[in-house]
Amino acid sequence: APSVVWFTTWDDEAEGREAEAAARRVVAARAGAAPAPAHVERRGRAVLVLLDLATALKEPVRRAFDAFASALPPAPPRD
Repeated sequence: APSVVWFTTWDDEAEGREAEAAARRVVAARAGAAPAPAHVERRGRAVLVLLDLATALKEPVRRAFDAFASALPPAPPRD
């Protein structure tokens, strides 16, 4: 099965919390049909979703996500 590594950003932390909750619902629904390794986490307005990722890759991806989330400005640029 293919792996999914998804870094997302949202307009603000409240939207990030909503996205995290939605991702957790999808992961929970998916686990009922076909259990597979999944992970969801949020840092501020950034959300990480991992599906079917090899165990050896999980920590390097999480470190990359931490760096990504830490580098985000508090809000997206406005045109």
